[in-house]
Amino acid sequence: MSTPVIWFVLPVLERGGAERVVANLARRMPAWGFGAAICCLEDETAPVGRELADSGLEVFGLRRHRRNTLLCARDLAERLALRQPALVHAHLFHANLAARLARRMLRGRSGGYEPRVVSTIHVQERRFRPWQFALDRATSRWSECEVCVGPSVERFHRERTALPASFFRVIENGIDLNRFAPRRPATRAAARAALGLDDGTWMVLAVGRLDPQKDHATLLEAWRQAGLRNAELWIAGAGPEHAKLAATLPERAKLLGFREDVRELLAACDLFVQPSAWEGQPLTVLEAMAVGCPILASRIEAHAEVLEDGRTGVLVAQGDAAAWAEALRHWLNVHHDRANLGAAAWAEAHVRFNADRMAREHAELYREILGLNRTA
Repeated sequence: MSTPVIWFVLPVLERGGAERVVANLARRMPAWGFGAAICCLEDETAPVGRELADSGLEVFGLRRHRRNTLLCARDLAERLALRQPALVHAHLFHANLAARLARRMLRGRSGGYEPRVVSTIHVQERRFRPWQFALDRATSRWSECEVCVGPSVERFHRERTALPASFFRVIENGIDLNRFAPRRPATRAAARAALGLDDGTWMVLAVGRLDPQKDHATLLEAWRQAGLRNAELWIAGAGPEHAKLAATLPERAKLLGFREDVRELLAACDLFVQPSAWEGQPLTVLEAMAVGCPILASRIEAHAEVLEDGRTGVLVAQGDAAAWAEALRHWLNVHHDRANLGAAAWAEAHVRFNADRMAREHAELYREILGLNRTA
């Protein structure tokens, strides 16, 4: 019997959370009895595409703009008809829609091939985009199920699409824990020395796209109000709000731009902060947990599902600059409590957010859909 192949479909292969999830899944599929290939609606030579190809995975692109949905679906259907993978697992709105329409285009063709399709929702889409929920509902007949990366994502999407609960599955994200060494005095000292930080300066770190969703504006106002003289705020990430944030940057705050050395930044920081207005299941928080960083995060559903307030992290009122300023002042002055937060976060990440667990749960879902016997 030939090995069943899973095609993972993404709109783009730039560096982002969904792309990291797919990379971790695809690399682990052979261990669960599946082949894997990655299809990008746009250019497969983007950074994550090159990394996956270099690791030996098949990566190809349709070279269409992701918003050219019908052309993407037509091209994908043609490739599916030629290669006939067992299952297509699409991630994010444009890829989900293209994969479903491609399946519809293949229905009734000679030969009878029609792939099974799974879609994944990575975020609670709070921008005003009602057509996305309407299209998701209208095309749901061409998908076996919809995977959501957390319970709050499932509730949010089910309420807005009015699709039945049986259509949804929750599989939490996982990360490659082997990539994140635990914070120890020696690794912290080495990371700080490499970054030019002295022991007398606290470093507060935020990592994420400079986008209104991440609410860096509240963080910068909180930093201004906190008035910390022996601390620096470093924000790693690029995005459309760079110019706006740079224009109002308070003293001792830095916009670092896109960084390749996030692991080193996590190792060096004294406090990790995530002020987002909404999330799906934030990989940067999981990565900070895996390193053992003490974490302050906005009190939103996605963070509350990941962090136990006061034990593995601290939840702060979203959008409340005064509350954030108070939290920053307090937690930078309680070294022992910060260390306890970080240690508990590390332990939780290693029990709950392992990419191997995520891959196993997906493989079980694929086997169920394809009617295959499970293997140990």
